Amino acid sequence: MRVIHAKLELVGQHVMGLDVKFAPRGKDGGPVVYTGDRDWLEPGTPYYNDENGTAWELPRYSSDIAAAWQVVEKFKERKLYMSVECVGDTGYHAVVYDEDGNHLTDAYSEEGPAHAVCVAALRAVGVEVPVDALTA
Repeated sequence: MRVIHAKLELVGQHVMGLDVKFAPRGKDGGPVVYTGDRDWLEPGTPYYNDENGTAWELPRYSSDIAAAWQVVEKFKERKLYMSVECVGDTGYHAVVYDEDGNHLTDAYSEEGPAHAVCVAALRAVGVEVPVDALTA
C-alpha cells in the first residue's frame, strides 16, 4: 500500500502562505535555481523565495516533524490550535481547534505525526483532503 503525502506545495501555499514555484530545467536539462543553502535544486523541486529574493527548497512539511511544527506555529498566529496524539502502535491523530476550543477538523495518519498535522491543517483552511485519498 502506498501513502499519498499531503502535497508540499499545498501546505506551502494554503497553510504557510508562500508563493510556491517549481525549479525549471535549464537548456542543458540541468538545474538552474541556486538556493540560500548553496545548493542547486533539481528540476521540478518545489521552492519559494524569501523577502530578500533568496530561493529556499520547500520544507518537507508532511514527513519532517520539525517542518510540521512550523505549521502548528503558523496556526497559533491565526488563533487556531492543534493537538496531536498517538493512537495505538501505528497511528497519529491531529485535531484543530479555534480559540474557544471548538473542534474544527481532524486527521488520522499511519504515516506519522507530521503527516497528520499537514492533512488536518489543509482541511482547516478549506483544502479538500478526502480520507480515501490518503491511501492508494
